[in-house]
Amino acid sequence: MNDKKVVFNFFQADTIIQSMSDFLNIEKEQIKKFVEDSGDKEVKTMVKEFLQKFNIIDESNFNFNNCYIKLKHITTCHDKLESIKKFGLRDLVFVLKQDDSELRKFLKQRNIDIIYEEKKLIICEKEYELKGSYDYNYSIDLHNTRDLEIIYNKIYHYNGEIEAFFRETYDNMIRYSEVIHAPEILTSIDNILRNLHKDIHLVSDWHNLKEFQNFMLEFDLPITKLTHGNHLLTNCFETIQGCRSNGYAAISSGTEIKFNILKISKL
Repeated sequence: MNDKKVVFNFFQADTIIQSMSDFLNIEKEQIKKFVEDSGDKEVKTMVKEFLQKFNIIDESNFNFNNCYIKLKHITTCHDKLESIKKFGLRDLVFVLKQDDSELRKFLKQRNIDIIYEEKKLIICEKEYELKGSYDYNYSIDLHNTRDLEIIYNKIYHYNGEIEAFFRETYDNMIRYSEVIHAPEILTSIDNILRNLHKDIHLVSDWHNLKEFQNFMLEFDLPITKLTHGNHLLTNCFETIQGCRSNGYAAISSGTEIKFNILKISKL
């Protein structure tokens, strides 16, 4: 393996063979010939035959210390990214633990809050426990239960992980969920508010504030910071074969992505 930093940019398929060559210390022409000889074989078969051809026991033997992946993340704010300048791009748990975070202040102004340590959602001074599905008594309203579970899972099961794209079209990224308009968690709280007949609309309020802005953040991150395995060769061969979607990644909780490594584009 190579000791220099190698970035895999799955948004640009024509760079992948070179990145594989740099990372694996295999001649680019050898990899190119392997791809051409493989034709339209299934990616799973290509991975197996590639490992065999180049005498690689298993992907788990790769030294990923210098392996990076290019990611893109959509964020929205009302403070001209001042919070990210101060703290870096941080996960939801970090944000909820800050009393003066932009999200917490926005919720409190509408008599809503999430108390992370107590696993509680507070709406108009009434407390709702945040639990996993197995903890709920289903005699309570099923619609609210479902959205409380979603909030619980996002915060406590997945530890508020930052979600990002490593391979996707621009149109699909900006259409993903409500992320171009507001933090995703506001959609789940909105559903609960609607079921409670509360005249509060968080997503539209967030989006319609005068200072609202949305951005695409692009950055290179060590592949070891992804939570669900990297499947590097699979992603390489899928991209080479023309896949331009289904490239979604979760970043390990606690990862700090500093402001100075971000390439920022206003949407």
